[in-house]
Amino acid sequence: MQGASADLAPDFSFREREAGACPGLSRIHCFNYRATLSHGKLTGNIPAVSAGAKRLAEAITRAFFVEDKALHYAALDAYAAPELLGDEWPERS
Repeated sequence: MQGASADLAPDFSFREREAGACPGLSRIHCFNYRATLSHGKLTGNIPAVSAGAKRLAEAITRAFFVEDKALHYAALDAYAAPELLGDEWPERS
């Protein structure tokens, strides 16, 4: 089994054997029985599969956000509407 199992990153993505040899490999995730060697029973054990699925979903979401971080920062930096105007609370009499 060990020879047939891939070495996976914490987000279930495949790791390159040689750095830079296949950069797109990190975009492919393995969430099945072959992930057991890297992640234990998070992919095939009924009580744990929801924890594994949550880890996978959070990792993919994080990767999408990080990939577009410059875009998100630019949108945040360009935001000009004031959040508080000073008239949110009435004066006390």
